[in-house]
Amino acid sequence: MRHWVDEQGHWENTTEQVWVPNVVTVTDTPATTKKVYDHTEYWFEYDGYTTTSRSDCYAHQKALLIAGHPSNFSTKDVYTTQTVPAVTHTEDHGHYETKVTGKKWVVDQEGHYE
Repeated sequence: MRHWVDEQGHWENTTEQVWVPNVVTVTDTPATTKKVYDHTEYWFEYDGYTTTSRSDCYAHQKALLIAGHPSNFSTKDVYTTQTVPAVTHTEDHGHYETKVTGKKWVVDQEGHYE
């Protein structure tokens, strides 16, 4: 009498290529700092009066002259520091990797009657 012999086989992994990102920031132009003119300060030595207004300076100078006092003053330019941010862009420096996505049955020998 004939009997059935089950198929013989094994499981194998199924794979696929997947992209693994690696996003990096690339600097096109580095950040810089620079001094930028902000305003002028006027300072009177006689009485210590200070102002940032040219018209106030001239009015104070005139008042000192009328009062018979020295009216000389000094000026000082004041600068602020500005930061210019870097110019950048991003690039993906990733790569492909093989990833196991499942399993499949591989028949080594078909089932058959003997």
